[in-house]
Amino acid sequence: MADEKRHGAETLTYSVVKKFDDFEIRKYETFLIVSVESNKMVGSEGFRALFNYISGENKDRKEIPMTAPVLNRMSLEESAMAFVMPQNFSKDNIPKPMQDELKIKEMPTGYYAVLSFKGFNNQSKIEKKIKALQELLEKENLEKQSDFYLARFDPPFTLPPLRRNEILVRVQYND
Repeated sequence: MADEKRHGAETLTYSVVKKFDDFEIRKYETFLIVSVESNKMVGSEGFRALFNYISGENKDRKEIPMTAPVLNRMSLEESAMAFVMPQNFSKDNIPKPMQDELKIKEMPTGYYAVLSFKGFNNQSKIEKKIKALQELLEKENLEKQSDFYLARFDPPFTLPPLRRNEILVRVQYND
């Protein structure tokens, strides 16, 4: 089980079920996210709304530790930015958001194809990595079951060669 801290932040727990040359299949257990689903709020405004939520601007006035990664759903229809919630939260005990734009979602247990890379992100680089993962999935006859996600693990001050990024997509996989 991969379970680590990144810059002191809790990260998602997963198990690697198969390694390929350029990507891997991971199994993630159910986890919660709080997301902003609006093309208007996926940049700094979306981040600010999510950060304010974990800083105590929620109905319980409870501070929630920052986790990694920050997720961006890469969709043509509507983008989303999400913070993964610490594992000690469930749908029953997570503080409810005060802002209507914030939604609590449960991400079900499943298999994800993951392509890791380092450095800065820009739209062109992200699109190339998504295309590369799509081609690898086709080569291995793996069926995509969700939109692609960009996972960013590091704060903005992290030097580019040390930045951990991933492209994830849920896939049909039989263990």
